[in-house]
Amino acid sequence: MIKNKKVYAVVLAAGSGKRMGTTEKKQFLELHGKPLFYYAFEAFSMHPSVDGVVMVTAEEDIPYMRELLLAALEESDRDGAYMMDQMKGFVAGGRERSDSVQNALRYLQTGLRNTGSAEESIVLIHDGARPFIGKDIIDNVLSEAAECAVIPAVPVKDTVRVVNREGEATATPERASLYAVQTPQGFPLSMLCRAYAGLDAEKEAGREIPPLTDDAMLVERYLKGKLKVVEGSYRNIKITTEEDLLLAELYLRDSGSSEKIA
Repeated sequence: MIKNKKVYAVVLAAGSGKRMGTTEKKQFLELHGKPLFYYAFEAFSMHPSVDGVVMVTAEEDIPYMRELLLAALEESDRDGAYMMDQMKGFVAGGRERSDSVQNALRYLQTGLRNTGSAEESIVLIHDGARPFIGKDIIDNVLSEAAECAVIPAVPVKDTVRVVNREGEATATPERASLYAVQTPQGFPLSMLCRAYAGLDAEKEAGREIPPLTDDAMLVERYLKGKLKVVEGSYRNIKITTEEDLLLAELYLRDSGSSEKIA
């Protein structure tokens, strides 16, 4: 809880992970002896301000995820009983990322409606393929999330060019103004639900919707809301390719254990 508001983390782990090039779905790949999704669950469940965690995966994978999570907790030196108590449920993902988030939001709203705390809650939306979030990043996001939409980000290190379909560079944005956006992204729960209601209305109207790669884009598009940017971490990588997985293993070996990361 923060500022008398309940805090709930939604961990998205419903993708197919096609770019990883493995038969096993990315979120279930083993990383340093534990499934990839476990590290995000551990970080949120052990954070003192987080009141509960919702895991989102494909409906057919829910039993498998539960099995892997219980096995990982048995091997962990953390308080497994406390961490499972923080688990508020497994939610079936949807066809698109936005569908998965909406399913989780509905689940939270239903569970909180009886307590009267849904309107005052904060929700953190996180990619389950980012195992190295750490307490500091969660703290940074929560420092502002009671009042507005918050995104962690880091300055872009490389020169970025805009390239057209013909492979021609058409512009070079000023690097000092470019940031790479990460998760978890934090929102007042009621704000994010209103943003998704805007998306639903646009779908029902049959309008063409541009790609929406994160939840902050919905707040910008449908609520005209401003985004607060807080400090992320260059280690907060998203595991997308085989090379990312190798880098993650190096990070874990360097830290000595997941305990020092989360």
